Amino acid sequence: MRDVATRLAVSTATVYRLCKQGQLRSIRVSGAVRVDPTSVATFVALGGKTPTTS
Repeated sequence: MRDVATRLAVSTATVYRLCKQGQLRSIRVSGAVRVDPTSVATFVALGGKTPTTS
């Protein structure tokens, strides 16, 4: 989480919120939340927005 927060220049609480809202894809592994790196890259590339499906 800290790595993602640093890359996005936000707090870890914000990363957790983005995951909870579905803006970043994540899974829970042995009690830890893991964020999909592709999801982070897409989020950054779109300027902090998630892709919309039509």
